[in-house]
Amino acid sequence: MADDLTKISGIGPATAEKLKSRGIESFDTIANLTDDQILQLNEELELRDSIVNADWRAQAKGLVDGGDEGKDAGPAAEPKSQPKAQTIPVQIKRDIWDENGQRHRKGTVVEMSVEAALDGVESGAVTRVK
Repeated sequence: MADDLTKISGIGPATAEKLKSRGIESFDTIANLTDDQILQLNEELELRDSIVNADWRAQAKGLVDGGDEGKDAGPAAEPKSQPKAQTIPVQIKRDIWDENGQRHRKGTVVEMSVEAALDGVESGAVTRVK
């Protein structure tokens, strides 16, 4: 049985239909998306980082656990400790400089946080390494 994906902040009816056309019909599926799947969906559906910005995985997990962690849940509780940022490999498409001023040349493969990688993919500066 399909869940009402529009209960997740950042998913409207059109996006829910696009997700369902790709076999993503449940909160459980969204809660268990991998970083690579997030990047792929972000690119294919042109989601402009809403998966990460609205933290679909956390919202979906809350809904799976029986809570009301979606759109009407209000502000989320502060985490007790900051989890280590997950990184993924990306290939540089054009020379870029990171926040520390280090230059990364076109064609090199580097590890980036998922959030930075999404920004880079959207701007055309990097591509996922498959």
